[in-house]
Amino acid sequence: MAPPWRIAGWSVSSPSGLADDLRTFVANARAAKPNLKIIVGNVVHRTPLDVAPDLPQKITEYDASLGSVVSSLSTATSPVVMADLDTPYDENQHTYDGLHPNGVGEYVLAKAFATVFQTRFGLGPAFGTIPATVAGLQPGAPASITATATDAGITVSWPHVFGAGAYILWSRDVTAGGTLSRALFEIPADSWRVNQVFDGHVYEFAVETIRGSSWTSARSATASVTAHPRTAAGPTATTVAPAAGTTYVDLAWTAPTGAYSDTVSSYVVLWRDVTADDPVVSSARTSARSYRLTGLNSGHRYDVALASVNAAGEGMPSGAPTFRVGYGTPARATLDHVVQWDAHTVLIRWVSQADAAGYYVWNKPVGSGTDYTRLPFTILDPYYFQGLIDVPTAYVYCVQSMNGTLRTLPSECHTPPYDRPGAAAASAAKLAAASAAPSTAPAASLLELLKERQP
Repeated sequence: MAPPWRIAGWSVSSPSGLADDLRTFVANARAAKPNLKIIVGNVVHRTPLDVAPDLPQKITEYDASLGSVVSSLSTATSPVVMADLDTPYDENQHTYDGLHPNGVGEYVLAKAFATVFQTRFGLGPAFGTIPATVAGLQPGAPASITATATDAGITVSWPHVFGAGAYILWSRDVTAGGTLSRALFEIPADSWRVNQVFDGHVYEFAVETIRGSSWTSARSATASVTAHPRTAAGPTATTVAPAAGTTYVDLAWTAPTGAYSDTVSSYVVLWRDVTADDPVVSSARTSARSYRLTGLNSGHRYDVALASVNAAGEGMPSGAPTFRVGYGTPARATLDHVVQWDAHTVLIRWVSQADAAGYYVWNKPVGSGTDYTRLPFTILDPYYFQGLIDVPTAYVYCVQSMNGTLRTLPSECHTPPYDRPGAAAASAAKLAAASAAPSTAPAASLLELLKERQP
């Protein structure tokens, strides 16, 4: 039998699958009490949603079949009766957000159930008149908020606010000097677990109450706590291997080492479609140390990260290089322009490669005899402003195309001023060797990914 938490409206199930789930609910309830009397409400329609254009038809199909399903479930000792909520409920008049009932809508739904109680089971008097208007409910902020450090991270909780549709969590890393930022998603509960935190950092939280799209309360007082998670660090030495002409990418990684890594039992892969500006971070869990992400959008760039799961829970993810789907090793970058922009800045510009997910910039002081150093982040645009601290020192610059952990040889290297075509300094053998070293995504990109995921 299908699991009873499937939702037909969100493509998790279907109208017929949801009917099967109803049969499961009734069977489980009767197993505990065989002579239960059961009232089942049909599903109300809501105002249209662009993200679910087929939702009205799914509701209509389910409601049309519900009467026969209810009749087939009803017995003499355990009658099952349907309450018609949808017919009297007007989603344009009886809701505060296109679905959930406003004050009048609550009366409409209550009357639908009360009428069945009275007429079919003889419980209670006939329902009275539904008022024409009911004052709108404007719930306030939670009266208090508590933040508690746990082995998994931090648990934030607050007392329930009557009339709340959901809550918005605000948070900041005080130790890192952050400012309070609003979580992307609403919380439909009175608590939230924040699992990706840094040991020894102080975090601060506040909460707002919301009710549909029409009401947001003032912000609550703040609560702070020092995090002491016992989770493990994310995997290291990640391989990200996209392939030409495919819609998948293969990931592989090395098991983490260090504190609390001895109880790591699985890993969580996190990814997000950056090209589509998708606010949702998808995830998958595996006990292996490799994973194939499938069904990706060809040509799109994705960010990816990996978290370890140990006895305490899911830890802070480690980053991996960004990648572009459907391409393999990108074309080699070509420098276009290297110029001293002002007294403290050099502008580097190169030819954009359609098959590259990003670029690395390498540099070293001219004539120093030292190794080239790669700037510790991925550059997405085909240009970069390099700030100079040691102004009298001249630098030589090179650019390297990347796609996941697939990388080309660096471009030819140049010092400012340079405009292509022109005399090119030969790439140093040390640079070619250094460019093959493992790399990971910068902390800034990873924190941005984690911010999108909270809560």
